[in-house]
Amino acid sequence: MFFLLHFYRGTLEPELFQLPIINPEDVPPALVDRKYSENTVNHQIPEFTFQDQSGKWISRNEVAGKISIVNFFFTTCPVVCPTLTRSLLKVQDAYLNDNRVVILSHTVFPEYDTAVVLEDYGKQYGVTPGKWHLLTGDKNELYAIARKGYFAVNKQSDGDFIHTENFVLVDWNHRIRGIYNGTSAFSVNPLIEDIRILLNEMKRDVKV
Repeated sequence: MFFLLHFYRGTLEPELFQLPIINPEDVPPALVDRKYSENTVNHQIPEFTFQDQSGKWISRNEVAGKISIVNFFFTTCPVVCPTLTRSLLKVQDAYLNDNRVVILSHTVFPEYDTAVVLEDYGKQYGVTPGKWHLLTGDKNELYAIARKGYFAVNKQSDGDFIHTENFVLVDWNHRIRGIYNGTSAFSVNPLIEDIRILLNEMKRDVKV
């Protein structure tokens, strides 16, 4: 579904194109654990509160009215996570001065990834605090929102350890509007464009 949307998007003006609102039934089974999905329509990211690399507590209310790019990673990941981080740097740089766009990167290894560890990781890669929140917290809550909220890949290993290469695009009303392979420039570039499309839609919706 997502490839077709990306293919046809290029034929329309950004002001006319509207991204889909993604619900559980729209997502391939590998991306959602159905036992966590009670509703099949009007899906929204549930309430959450996690701590970022600056020690600030970030809740769903903090990102209400903004567009969020969400992923899951861990700082000791040797190959895939650095690639995901470098891809998100492109997103950060594209919207660095637009406070309507934020990035939320959740650790899947909170036993190690404390706020201090995340702060060091952010400095190493050029993460801008306030724009890009590296989040840690209770493991059960992190894993629950990955599956119930963001439809992270439900692959289990090493004691129920989440692995996902996906970026999730979430709108100002906490609805999923796109899922992208964060390791591929062919997906990251459309993500950057889709954020611009959502900003235009948000402007119309909230009458900014």
